[in-house]
Amino acid sequence: MTNTPVQTPLQLQVQPQLHLDTFADFETFLAQPEAAERNFEWIDGEVIEKMPSNPYSSHIVQRILFELMKYLVDHPIGVVTGEAGGYRVDGQVLVPDSALTRSKLVHTGFQTDPPDLTIEVISPTDKSEDVRRKLQKYMNAGVTVWVVHPREKTVDIWSPDQPVQTKGLEDVVTFPALLPGFSIAVRRIVADS
Repeated sequence: MTNTPVQTPLQLQVQPQLHLDTFADFETFLAQPEAAERNFEWIDGEVIEKMPSNPYSSHIVQRILFELMKYLVDHPIGVVTGEAGGYRVDGQVLVPDSALTRSKLVHTGFQTDPPDLTIEVISPTDKSEDVRRKLQKYMNAGVTVWVVHPREKTVDIWSPDQPVQTKGLEDVVTFPALLPGFSIAVRRIVADS
C-alpha cells in the first residue's frame, strides 16, 4: 500500500510586510528576479505590492486619461502616465493609478519629481490605511489628487493646504491652476458601462 499525500485546497498564506530602511535597499529588492514585472510602492519603509485593480476601476482611469490626453493635444503642458508609472514623492515611491507631470519622463527607474496631479480609483482591494498614507505623502509634496469612489459615485479633490472637495454626479472636476479650461463631469467618470 502506497502512502498517497492528501490534497487540500490551496491555502493563501499572509506574508509579513517587508520593511526596508533606505531607498537603496528598495532598489536592491526590486532588482531581484522575483520582483520583475511587478509593481511595488515603498511607503514609510514598508514595501507594498500594487495589485492589479478590477476592470471597472481600470476603465474609470482610462476615461479620465482619454479626456486629459485630448486636452494635452491642444495644451502641451505635460504628459500622463498610467498604472505602472512610479514616482518619488516625499521620500517614498508611489505608484498612482494615473498621473500628469510637467517634468521630462525618465526612461529607467522611478520618476524623480512628484507628479503635478494624480488620480487614484478606490477599488475593493485598497486598504484605507494605505490610501490615507499615500494622500499624506502627496499633500506633503504639493501634489493635487483626484480620488474616485466608484461605489459612492463621487470624486474627492485633495489639494495641499485646502479643504477636501467632494464632487457628486451633477458636478464637474477641474484643476484651473494646472489645466485652464479643462473639466470632466463626475457622471462621465463613474457612469456604468
